[in-house]
Amino acid sequence: MRTRWQRFKDSYFLFSFLRDPVAYVSFIVLAVLFFSAFAAPLIAPHNPYDMSTIDVMDSEMPPVWAAGGTSNFLLGTDAQGRDMFSTILYGMRVSIIIGIGAVCLQAFIGIVVGLLSGYVRKLDTILMRIADVQLSFSTYMVAIFIGAIFQTIFGVGSYDKIAIPLLILIIGLAEWPQYARTVRASVLAERKKEYVEAARVIGLSKARIMWRHILPNSLSPVLVISTVQVANAIMSEAALSFLGLGMPITKPSLGSLITAGFEYIFSGSWWITVFPGIVLVTLIFVINLLGDWVRDFLNPKLYKG
Repeated sequence: MRTRWQRFKDSYFLFSFLRDPVAYVSFIVLAVLFFSAFAAPLIAPHNPYDMSTIDVMDSEMPPVWAAGGTSNFLLGTDAQGRDMFSTILYGMRVSIIIGIGAVCLQAFIGIVVGLLSGYVRKLDTILMRIADVQLSFSTYMVAIFIGAIFQTIFGVGSYDKIAIPLLILIIGLAEWPQYARTVRASVLAERKKEYVEAARVIGLSKARIMWRHILPNSLSPVLVISTVQVANAIMSEAALSFLGLGMPITKPSLGSLITAGFEYIFSGSWWITVFPGIVLVTLIFVINLLGDWVRDFLNPKLYKG
């Protein structure tokens, strides 16, 4: 009997993936970025969270190849004297955690709502109207509303400690209707098929039919949405940080690093904004490329591998 690894090696998925240079190059770049982010404590030469190692006299030093640069700071330093290379690695880890966490929350809420809406017809109208109302509120409106509530409850000084879970909550609550609508459409198509009718005939409960039979057959579009939504969530965090509603400067993300350096870009310290911007664009770009490949592969009408 063949092992799972042997079946995977012989699968059409891996065969198609290896035949597409864009897909596997994007995957390699994404894997390097993920490894660099989560191995930041081992890779980064400095710890941007350790104030005792930061000297304000080192602020705004240029990259090592520019005049005035030093090998101690490969990509230069920011306005606080933090090493840009180290800060980008730590900041990328924060952005990825927020992106993945927000998508997990979106998916959970959206799948539950979509399943109930598509299978329990009495709930369809109510749940879809709630989704429509949610779509009328932008991520920024939700951020202002929830942020104001949390700062009132916990105080402005405690924002640093709750910033990451708060942003995950904000972005997750703002964008779950995308999943709900997609899952609902898949459930409406699946509930009419023979295997669902057979499950009803043998007396299975609605909950068992939904979660054990319909849901697994409705996950393909969810996988496609998830890849794209991770990139969207990371961009939303960057946009919120740019507006002053995201990560604080003491706990940098890619978005807050770009924001912090924006005022220095025309004063000559361009690297404070440019390098985090390049990493952010690269991260989102490769995620979107992989998302496009997954979408095409899961849709036989589009895939031409």
